[in-house]
Amino acid sequence: MIVFVRTAVPLPGKSLDLIAFAKEVAKVVKQANGVEMSVSSSIGGSLGAVAWTSMYESLAQLEEKTAKLMADPGYGAMIKKAESLVVPGSAHDQIWRHI
Repeated sequence: MIVFVRTAVPLPGKSLDLIAFAKEVAKVVKQANGVEMSVSSSIGGSLGAVAWTSMYESLAQLEEKTAKLMADPGYGAMIKKAESLVVPGSAHDQIWRHI
């Protein structure tokens, strides 16, 4: 099992906006490629940071679903919104493997 985690830190005063945006992204991902994505917010560490987490059977499936998502015009338009919500350079992706 593969776990994909993307985190981002909101610009000052944009925490609630980023949370709403994160939930919107999760819905678009589900519509575009059928992947369930959970949304979390940090309690410690970077204040207001948001995480999107999704699970895949394999790296090949992650790659396939990501390619499908990147081809979706709705997703591309939505990601543009992040520019006004997220601290530049704060987005961070991690890929984990269950052992």
